[in-house]
Amino acid sequence: MISWRTLLASSVTSLRADFIYCMMHEELTLAC
Repeated sequence: MISWRTLLASSVTSLRADFIYCMMHEELTLAC
């Protein structure tokens, strides 16, 4: 069973990765 902490950590990491990707690719920011 996956704990809520693991789920939260993976969600936050995913969001952070998406944000960094958007910042690195400013021309795609509107698509984020």
